Amino acid sequence: LFFQNRQWTSTPVYDGKIDLYGYNLSGDSIIWEQDDIDFHGNSCVYPPVIYQDKIYFKGGYTLYCLDAASGEILWTWIAEGAAGDLLMSNLLVAENKLIVRASGNYLCALNPETGTLIWENNDCGTSPYDLVCHDGIIYNITGNDGKLRAIDINDGHQYWSMSTPNTTISPSNNNSFLNNIVIDSVQRKCYVADRYFLMCFQLN
Repeated sequence: LFFQNRQWTSTPVYDGKIDLYGYNLSGDSIIWEQDDIDFHGNSCVYPPVIYQDKIYFKGGYTLYCLDAASGEILWTWIAEGAAGDLLMSNLLVAENKLIVRASGNYLCALNPETGTLIWENNDCGTSPYDLVCHDGIIYNITGNDGKLRAIDINDGHQYWSMSTPNTTISPSNNNSFLNNIVIDSVQRKCYVADRYFLMCFQLN
C-alpha cells in the first residue's frame, strides 16, 4: 500500500509537509518513508499511480518517480512557467506513456522509465477532471470552456473538441459538460453529463 500524509501548520503560516509511505499490509509495518518529500509542501490529492514496480506521485510542482520496493526517488520532472502547478487531475499511464496534466492549458506525455518528455500540448484547456484513455485517444472535459476534447496519445495533437449539444434546450444558455467521463470499451460508448442531461456517444 502506498499513500501520502498531508500536514499543515500555523507556524510558519501555511507551511505544508507531505510525507509518502510504503506500507506492508500483511506485515502491518512501514516498509519505507519519504519524509517531507515536496519542497513546496503541497501535493495532488489523487493517490499515487503504480506501474511496472514504480510509483508516480504529484507534489505541488514536481512529479516524482520512486522505486516501489525501496522508496528511492529515481527521477523527478518539474512543471515550469505557464504549465502551472500539479494539484489537479489524475496521472494516467497508457500505451507506455505517463500522461501528466498541469493546472494551466498544459498536457504532456513522459517516458515512465526516464521522465523524458515525449510530447507536450500547450493549448488543451484547463481541467480538474479525470483523464481517460481509450484506443489511443485521451478524453477530457475542460473546465474553462466546458468542452469534451479528444487528444492523440501518440503525439498530443487534438482530434476534436465539442460543446454540449443541449445548450439551446437547457434551462441555461451557459450549459457545459461537467465532471468525469465513463467509457464502455466493449460497446465503444462514451457516457458524459452536462448540467442537466446525461448523454451517451458512440465512439468510432
